[in-house]
Amino acid sequence: RKAPASGATTRLSSRDFELITDHLSDLTRARLPLSSGLEAVSYEIENTRLRTAVQDLATQLESGDDLETVLANSRAPRELCALVHAGSRSGKMSEILADYVAHTRQLSEMKSQLLMALCYPLILMFFASLMFLAIMLWIIPSFESIFVDFGIELPWVTDFMFEVSVFIRTQWWWYLPGTLLLLLGSVALFRTERGQALGQRILFRLPLLGGLLSGISVSRFSHLLALLVDNDVPFLEALKLTGESSNNYQIRKACRKFSESVSSGEMQIEALPSLKLFPATFLQTLATQSGNSNQNSPRYSVEILNALADMLN
Repeated sequence: RKAPASGATTRLSSRDFELITDHLSDLTRARLPLSSGLEAVSYEIENTRLRTAVQDLATQLESGDDLETVLANSRAPRELCALVHAGSRSGKMSEILADYVAHTRQLSEMKSQLLMALCYPLILMFFASLMFLAIMLWIIPSFESIFVDFGIELPWVTDFMFEVSVFIRTQWWWYLPGTLLLLLGSVALFRTERGQALGQRILFRLPLLGGLLSGISVSRFSHLLALLVDNDVPFLEALKLTGESSNNYQIRKACRKFSESVSSGEMQIEALPSLKLFPATFLQTLATQSGNSNQNSPRYSVEILNALADMLN
């Protein structure tokens, strides 16, 4: 009897899958059965939710499902499923998973450092907003009464500040429902793929922060592509797998367009504006690999892609 896939309903975080992948790498390196190995590992996990999810993975593997299917049912990151697919083909599952865990932890550490660096300016913005409201609600009205008593003509900037203060003090009643509707609409929008793509496009256009997040996405993409190519996956197939597994909608769209152009026999990188998000080094590698059958070129591409990922990191 096939056990229900409770892991499909248990929402696991990226750190949870990091831990699971680390255990999978150790088990495949030791050549132990994955089902019984995960079952044994689960008893060492203190987190009840994660322990239940790992036991469910072991149950599904025991029932005959392959690892790639089990991870996909558990909503694992798409790039992890692609790497498991490549590991099954090349027989280097443990090395691929270990490399994936190391790179994922490096990027997680970078994101944590980025968030920590953003905490201070965000706190300053919060307190600045509180000060602005205090000025508009209490300080500006007291000055307004003084200027009215003088009966003098005021500059337009001062009049504007008085009007903003009056608006905030008299129209407060619609702030709460308006804010609530805006939040609900934003949540509904960002649950759709089009909304997520729009939010990501806006995020990547922010000064400083956008460039950093975009660089991390391209770095992750380059490293994953190098892993697939290094494990005997044909370059164009690896590019398609990596593109579909990317969380960056621009990268996914660019890879789809490029794959379509290659399939139609009209590969023109210059004609694909969406590919401009990649550095020139990557585009040169892409052009070389797409029409090159030399056996030495994949190794050369792997070195370039890894160097690109390190440079962006």
